[in-house]
Amino acid sequence: MTDPRYPIGRFAADANPTPETRARHIEAIAGLPPRMRQAVASLTSWILPIETAAGASERWCITFLTAT
Repeated sequence: MTDPRYPIGRFAADANPTPETRARHIEAIAGLPPRMRQAVASLTSWILPIETAAGASERWCITFLTAT
């Protein structure tokens, strides 16, 4: 990994998405919130607000991503 901001690589848009591809992407996005809640359900309350050290302009924490 050369750039920690893009652990799976930079985004590359599909120039010619099919209706099936679009539907699959929408389904994946819609399924993310419950998967995130499940992933953090066992974390203790003291770890949720801890911010990353990725840099001042890119600071985030689990609470930012999972707050409803």
